[in-house]
Amino acid sequence: MSQFVGRWRAEEVSGQVRGYAEFIAVSDVPVNVQEMVKGKFAILELSRQGNTWMSKSSLEGMPVRIHEFQLGQEVESERIDGTIQNFTNTIEGDTWIEEIKPVSDPSGNSTLTKRTVSGDVMDVNVTILGQGASMSFRMLRL
Repeated sequence: MSQFVGRWRAEEVSGQVRGYAEFIAVSDVPVNVQEMVKGKFAILELSRQGNTWMSKSSLEGMPVRIHEFQLGQEVESERIDGTIQNFTNTIEGDTWIEEIKPVSDPSGNSTLTKRTVSGDVMDVNVTILGQGASMSFRMLRL
């Protein structure tokens, strides 16, 4: 689990990752939010104290979003567009798995994110459940 701890930056800007166009075409991300995040690098910082994890995530130039959680615990969160979602994080073997479900718009998309780490590289795959669309990118340890 310690391999995930650290500060990470996406290797490519939003909009240039593998599968992004197909992913965004079937997502429920509003067009104004798509434009807002275009061309920005994602930053993720994960830390752990005992059983409590903290994630700090942002896109360059945007506010940092901070969440504290325990593995397996469902947590409510607000997206950039203001919609409410629940997320649950687990670790299976060497894979960090995050499932996100919409709350304020139950017809919205659920996503499944899988992260694996090898050295200073985190491979990330995000899939829209029920749609078959996914995007993949790498994050580099800072």
